[in-house]
Amino acid sequence: MVNRYMIVVGTRPEIIKMAPILRAFKKESLPHTFVHCGQHYDYEMSQHFIDELKLPKPDYGFKVKTYSPAVQTGKIMILIENVVKKVKPDVVLVEGDTNGVLASALATVKLGAPVGHVEAGLRSFDLRMPEEYNRRLVDHISTYLFAPTENAKQNLKLENVWGKTFVTGNTVIDAVKQHLPLAKQKSKILDNIKFKKFALVTAHRAENVDNPTVLRDFVESFIHAPIPIVYPVHPRTRKQLHKQKLWKKLSSSKNVQLLPTRRLLRLPDTHENLRDDNNRLRRNTRRSHRPPNKKTRSGNSNLHRKTRSRRRRLRQGCRRRKEKNNRSDGTNPK
Repeated sequence: MVNRYMIVVGTRPEIIKMAPILRAFKKESLPHTFVHCGQHYDYEMSQHFIDELKLPKPDYGFKVKTYSPAVQTGKIMILIENVVKKVKPDVVLVEGDTNGVLASALATVKLGAPVGHVEAGLRSFDLRMPEEYNRRLVDHISTYLFAPTENAKQNLKLENVWGKTFVTGNTVIDAVKQHLPLAKQKSKILDNIKFKKFALVTAHRAENVDNPTVLRDFVESFIHAPIPIVYPVHPRTRKQLHKQKLWKKLSSSKNVQLLPTRRLLRLPDTHENLRDDNNRLRRNTRRSHRPPNKKTRSGNSNLHRKTRSRRRRLRQGCRRRKEKNNRSDGTNPK
């Protein structure tokens, strides 16, 4: 029987989406160790959210400064390995698809401890995204896979993962339900918005903000948008805007209001339009009963069609390979 858990987070989204699990563990008096692996090492991106969400202080917390993905992953592996040796957990729970998640999972399995992957089976089928590789690798080394949807479970089945899969729903839905009342009570962000009607925009993915051409196009589109833009700026994007000498141009526009990334939860309830370059804000908005617009990615519609076509080919290939394996085993494919 499992009697000791270790819960690992490393980024702001992981803290938010693991918060319901931490609260459930506390409610059920389940012994656990809370670890922050340090991928988002500054107060603004991590400890701020732990404090505001009234979560317990991590039992182990680290600060891993910005390095290349390989160096960052290696440093987190060393840190998590030391914690696993001390704690000797029966299961280590990780969530999502970041470098910290991959590093924590690898360090755990190399010491012979099982990994439970929360949000398992999600696929973008977009191999430009480093997160796509991370989530696939973690799924294939996890003992327990907590899939948020039946589609995610089907993805895991098609890839023949070894672990045991459970369809649990998405913890981000629990997080929205738990955190929205807190946001309405504490957040004063709406008092600072200078527009009555506005479009809420997020953009921080590497394929968007690390590409100077795409980033310039974003800035021009925001400045000349037919409706005012409210743009919470991720630290990564802020750095690139300064690097490309676009910050002054964007921040001085009367059509754009820049905000910090925290306390976003209240904004999706009040926007006229939403443009999002990752899934998280859209999922939150859907649960908040506001219909979001399609997220924006770099490139054009042809690229999106190619991505969908690649997804279909991958699934068809997995099915054919499974049928071939079944025939070679003398069984009938289902």
